[in-house]
Amino acid sequence: MTNFLDTVQFTIARHRMLSPGDRLLVGVSGGPDSLACLLALTALREKFNLTLKVLYVDHGLRPREARQEAALVQGVCRNLGVAFSVCRRKIERSGGESLEEACRKARYDALSQAARRGRFKTIALGHTQDDQAETVLMWIIRGTGTAGLAGIPPVRREGRWKVVRPLLEISRQEVEGFLKAHRIRPSRDSMNDSDRFARNRIRKELLPLLCRRYNPQIRRHLARLADFSREQKDFLEAQAQQALRAAGRFSRQGAVLDLKRLARLPAGLRQGVFRAAVERLKGDRDGLDASHWLALDRMAEGKAPAAVDLPHGLRALSIGAPSGKLKIVRR
Repeated sequence: MTNFLDTVQFTIARHRMLSPGDRLLVGVSGGPDSLACLLALTALREKFNLTLKVLYVDHGLRPREARQEAALVQGVCRNLGVAFSVCRRKIERSGGESLEEACRKARYDALSQAARRGRFKTIALGHTQDDQAETVLMWIIRGTGTAGLAGIPPVRREGRWKVVRPLLEISRQEVEGFLKAHRIRPSRDSMNDSDRFARNRIRKELLPLLCRRYNPQIRRHLARLADFSREQKDFLEAQAQQALRAAGRFSRQGAVLDLKRLARLPAGLRQGVFRAAVERLKGDRDGLDASHWLALDRMAEGKAPAAVDLPHGLRALSIGAPSGKLKIVRR
């Protein structure tokens, strides 16, 4: 147990997750990871002078299981002296969005709104090293660049608050041992056993195969790959922001990029500028992938059509490439 908490404290310090006196909203589903996260933060509550509150999000997909999970989490919170609340969130899917992705968005939306209402500046989630390995593998299978290889960020800023993951360097096996030492039996989400979800198949089939046939330490190595990729991604994004300030102008209509300036940059950095411009226009880069950045780069070189439609109502227009302007406007 001591080693478990030492690792959690190391992760918190390494990524500057917490400060003394922080108010934390902890997302707890009743599963092993989120319960272990709550127990660890409770054990560190006095050291950091933390104020904790737990939120259980009911998606309405498993009514009987959800009632049992909420009762379990409420009981644990009562024993720990932690405030508890339940939020019921209806799942709404758009386009070709998967059920898994819709649930994730609904959960984050519920946590974000609760954090805003309760004036919590930090949201804590229980993702582990195993989750990190699964995420990296999933992105590799889909096809990804450095951003996908960076996996789950230990700390992610969300406007006025941040999302932290104190267990990201803890294995699922360590979580099980930690809960057993505390004599807590977590709930088991039946959706985690369904083969309809790609992440479940990776967890149940692919990772065990890689571990058994190729490398027993594959989870740790994939998590380390995420660390290295995230460091490179952060550096590239900082450089891209600097280049964007020199080569870009923004207005209500969109962005105008100076292709002559961009032509002097390496292709990887140039695509980073495109990503930074899109993120500034729409607030994030959801829905855009490597094919979109490559298409913009080819437009900038004068090797593609003069106009390309992008997701979420954006359109790119090339004017006088490769020495003219590239506009990214709202349709």
